[in-house]
Amino acid sequence: RQLAGAPGFALVAALTLALGIGATTAIFSVVHAVVLRPLPFPQPDRVVFVGEEWQGQPSAVSVGNFHDWRTHAKSFSTLAAMQYVSFNLAEGNEPERVVGGRVTHTWFEAMGITPQRGRVFSAQEDTPGAPPVVVLSHRLWTRRFESDPRAVGREIRMNSLPYTVIGVMPPSFDLTSDSEELWTPAAFTAEQLAEHDEHHHQVIGRLAPGVSLDQARAELATIYTQMQALYPGEHQVNPAVAVPLHDQLVGDYRQRLVVLLGAVVRGLLIACG
Repeated sequence: RQLAGAPGFALVAALTLALGIGATTAIFSVVHAVVLRPLPFPQPDRVVFVGEEWQGQPSAVSVGNFHDWRTHAKSFSTLAAMQYVSFNLAEGNEPERVVGGRVTHTWFEAMGITPQRGRVFSAQEDTPGAPPVVVLSHRLWTRRFESDPRAVGREIRMNSLPYTVIGVMPPSFDLTSDSEELWTPAAFTAEQLAEHDEHHHQVIGRLAPGVSLDQARAELATIYTQMQALYPGEHQVNPAVAVPLHDQLVGDYRQRLVVLLGAVVRGLLIACG
């Protein structure tokens, strides 16, 4: 009866609460999607980003350092590397420049995600001179190939070379990618495996069963000491940094979003008052 007797006040109160609740809901949805929700693959807490320390932050890795880690580290069941590359996709009526990744064949294994269609490339296909193959993201498969299941097995041209499409990843894999829409084998040469100065690759690893992150960090520190002795003055060998992949992807946005959520909750309380 009081609200009916003061319709202007009732309208202002309803709008005030709607704004407070709407802002809080919107920001919480973002916080949940970015900070709270786990990454969409099996045991996401076991997947870590391994980088070289540069100015106090984990950064890109040289192929030589990655090769030494993969050879000597026992703390990881899988280590994988990727380099971002642009491809000129000449498929259909209009060519398109797309971002892709040259990855080791263990990249998908480290994530723990299997393809929605087809398969990922094998160790034999991840060697120099092997026939070119490509795995598509679900996003690119839907956008450029109209979700055609016959795309798997087709030959497409990228950078003027023929590639055979062997698989399509599920939509959940799009959430973990950094705008790349396809993947081809890294196929490191012997010269690249011996190179420690060019730092262009992102490295992820899946911790071995029973191994903690601190144990993996300790082992990487030991390998770093050994690498310094092996390459004195010849190569730039930096210490390894291992952080949970989720933390690496979120970065400092966690603190910013939590602060923003606190601000809008405070606004909601004021609105309720």
